[in-house]
Amino acid sequence: MLLPTPIDPAAPDVIGWRVGPGLVRVDDRPEDAELPAELHDLFERGVLRSVHVRPGRIETRVGARTDVASAGPAIRAALFEVLSRPGGWPSADDAHHTSRSDDAADPAALVRSGADRELEAGVREVLDGEFGIYTASHGGHVELVGVSQGVVTVALTGRCHGCAAAEVTLRDNLAARLRRLPGYVDLRTMDERASWNAGPCDDGPREATFLARLPGFRR
Repeated sequence: MLLPTPIDPAAPDVIGWRVGPGLVRVDDRPEDAELPAELHDLFERGVLRSVHVRPGRIETRVGARTDVASAGPAIRAALFEVLSRPGGWPSADDAHHTSRSDDAADPAALVRSGADRELEAGVREVLDGEFGIYTASHGGHVELVGVSQGVVTVALTGRCHGCAAAEVTLRDNLAARLRRLPGYVDLRTMDERASWNAGPCDDGPREATFLARLPGFRR
């Protein structure tokens, strides 16, 4: 995915691009000589002046003697060529972010790992934002356990643990928010087998029972 974003009136010479999950795994402002050949060529021709890459987004500043309307198609074509290669945007840090040593040589694994890190950051924002405030106000907490291939796993703690209303909270609140995040696939919970915490929701059904009724929830 490579989509232009609306031009910011405060920076009319900058074209922003939304990038598919995992295709950019570094936050960097590379020098001209460090850029892939397609973008380096645009620098040489005066079409491009600077590039800022970060997960999910690339910002390109056009040359002083051109404008975004003229430079946009050439920049998009160059970015498309770079991001279409196995592994997407090259990064020297890829080996530090893969779960297995052999994944560093697997472009698909690099993209999956990068996509999961982007999704994890988005999930944490959701859990720390309005959703987290809402659950805390009811004495509960939803904790992120992990993200793997777009599947988000959470644990219910506090009064959320074993509460019958947790079904609605997960399905209609949390899952609805997560569906807006690029790369999100599914939501699951930890398989809790301990006894429920004492509290006003103590007489609710066991977690395994009510989660089994949720569309899209799988163990």
